[in-house]
Amino acid sequence: MLRHIATLTVAAVLALSACSGGTSGPSSVAADEGLLKLIGWPLTPTFVENYNPGAPTTGPLLNMMYEPLVRLDDNHMEIKPYLAESWEWSGDARTLTMKLRKNATWSDGKDFTSADVKFSFETLPKKYPDLPFLKPSFASLETPDPDTVLFRFDAPSRVMLSDWGWTYGLIVPEHVFAAQDLTAWTNPEPVTTGPFTLERFTPQQVTLKVRDDWWGGRSKGVKSVKILASGSPEAAQSALLKDEADWANIRWADPDKQWKTKPEHQFWMATSAYFMVTPNLDLEPYNDVHVRRALYAAFDSGKLVQVLHNGTQVGNVTGMDHKTFGEALAPEFRGKLQAQDLAAARSELAAGGYTVSGGALVKAGKTYKLTLNGREDDATAMRVVAAQWKEALGLDVAVRTLGTSYVDQIKKGDFDLFMWQGGGCSVYCNFNALNGTLTAPVGKPAADNYGRVRDAELDGLLTKLAAATSDADIQSLGWEVQRRFVDQRFNMPLGASGASVTVNTERWQFPQQGEGDYLPALGLAAQPAVAIMNLAPTGK
Repeated sequence: MLRHIATLTVAAVLALSACSGGTSGPSSVAADEGLLKLIGWPLTPTFVENYNPGAPTTGPLLNMMYEPLVRLDDNHMEIKPYLAESWEWSGDARTLTMKLRKNATWSDGKDFTSADVKFSFETLPKKYPDLPFLKPSFASLETPDPDTVLFRFDAPSRVMLSDWGWTYGLIVPEHVFAAQDLTAWTNPEPVTTGPFTLERFTPQQVTLKVRDDWWGGRSKGVKSVKILASGSPEAAQSALLKDEADWANIRWADPDKQWKTKPEHQFWMATSAYFMVTPNLDLEPYNDVHVRRALYAAFDSGKLVQVLHNGTQVGNVTGMDHKTFGEALAPEFRGKLQAQDLAAARSELAAGGYTVSGGALVKAGKTYKLTLNGREDDATAMRVVAAQWKEALGLDVAVRTLGTSYVDQIKKGDFDLFMWQGGGCSVYCNFNALNGTLTAPVGKPAADNYGRVRDAELDGLLTKLAAATSDADIQSLGWEVQRRFVDQRFNMPLGASGASVTVNTERWQFPQQGEGDYLPALGLAAQPAVAIMNLAPTGK
């Protein structure tokens, strides 16, 4: 669930950060001197000097300093070793044995051990229940030796492991944190297992130094990293175009046009997530599958992609991109993209007993006027979708943009149709976001499942998937979940979208989209650090 929510908020953070602010730092330092310049994420005009993971607001890119046990390869949706070099599940998938890296050390020279894992995952959450120390789900944790951790679960839990590779699974040093009051401490000199140490902090610029003794090996060229404050996407764009920065997590419309004279710039958008229209199934007529199917069939994802022209790609009918998810995607959905089918749309409305009159749906004497809600930065996309429904079905769909309280509104079900983002994780966590146990009646905040899906068949499949003990069962049950989702059209994937990455390749050789086993997105644990340590200078 947490992975789902955070992935959704990437674009939202960019939109809400549109305040004054700029970047600082000269562009004259060449890559052969080892300096990488990136825009801090989330965007902010000033940084907070606080590297305590339990603080409500922390210094920039804390996730590049502290590390998780495993990381998620977002290009292929595979779990990769990290601070844990290997692991093994028991036959009933209730016990997980992890072997830690023996060569991992903290930046002050102390050994990283299983005691640090126990402290981070068990001691801190218990001692500070009101701070954001969220432990992965397990019943108990044992540390039989310094290099081994045993996690025991109340139920089979293999599908849960991918969540551990995300930011809330970061490990902190017991020998430093145990003596501190984490409700007030700011951790000004962070001791980390990561490849960076804090060299200098100012509110506008943070300098990290690359360690020579990182367990993952030496850097291929980067010696130091300057993290620059930027208060808006526009300021970040300007810094990239002026060669004042090498890397930022931002998107913009028509990048090719922007960069006619800047061929060294590259833009790509990860396809592990997708954006969608979520119907509120607690309300009529959205609780009718015929209406949901009709609205999806009447839409044309290809036209939306052409209008947005910002890296979004036509969406798969499951919301999951085949290049990313591979065989985890059911065979019949591989390469099956959303396509407009007007005949199917009209047939579904007829099958549900609906007609269109005066721009509204009509059934059994009741009239339903539709409203599409979303954030201000999704206004263009919403207008395109509404226009397509007007042209295809004659529906006048009102477009309503929500303010900064939109998260609270959708949690409480204060919407008819909502443009949103999802995915970005394993098949289980992607579709478990529709689990009926996570929702709530309209008016009360839901933990997840904001569309109020309550489907006994889907919930049963998710329960079986959560209890699966073999790769074969996880795959086959994942396929069944997808089939139920597509048949019932619980939400409407519009386009493959996700973390937006913009780089300047003048000084550094950045990976191409989908290249390698890591995604250089600044908001993900481990991924940006791996990307930085693999950057080589261009030699220009």
